[in-house]
Amino acid sequence: MLKHEHFGGRFITMPDAFKLKLGNLKAIVADWDGVFNNGCKSADMGSGFSEPDSLGLNMFRFAYWLETQTILPIAIITGEPNESAKMLAKREKFNGLYFGTKDKKSALNHFTEANQLHLANTAVFFDDIIDVSMLKDTGLRFMVNRPGPKAFEEYIVKNHLADYITSTFGGQNAVREIAELLLVMNGSLDRVIEERTRFSDAFKTYMEAREGVKLNTYKWDKDHFANY
Repeated sequence: MLKHEHFGGRFITMPDAFKLKLGNLKAIVADWDGVFNNGCKSADMGSGFSEPDSLGLNMFRFAYWLETQTILPIAIITGEPNESAKMLAKREKFNGLYFGTKDKKSALNHFTEANQLHLANTAVFFDDIIDVSMLKDTGLRFMVNRPGPKAFEEYIVKNHLADYITSTFGGQNAVREIAELLLVMNGSLDRVIEERTRFSDAFKTYMEAREGVKLNTYKWDKDHFANY
């Protein structure tokens, strides 16, 4: 049986305490660049994502629905408008997409308040300094690893601002690593794979429920978030 020890990432919060936090999870907020990709951008500011990452999130969302009969809220918070982020969020029926803010805590607060969530019940996927403002009061914090200098990573560890640091890098299916870790930690991996493989009635019902999620897209405009 696959266990959390097999993932190769770095647990900053010990697995028993990690599981307690996982039991309180009610939403996910993710950075885009460096999380869903390697952080490189082209002249048109474009940066993409991988289908394995997308499927991993969908399977964890399905696991959450099997347990709660509700769709797990997900939002992307990123600095610049990005058509790939918009496409993924729209296709996968995410709840929120935030562009143009340099203070990501303000976007996080807006999302949690709009969806009647508590910060302590919200997980954050992040990779860099601009994301740190989101980490202090949130629940599970997942740092996406990258090659190169480790000074920032050690700052995160020293200040206990992450619960887990991935073994894989952004652009190498780090989001999938996190999703599968969550499925293993809550004991739902086998059932989710089997239900999805059979395209079961439960999975069909989940997908129908997911279709009802409305994506709200916002951009920072001087001193507030405006619909975008």
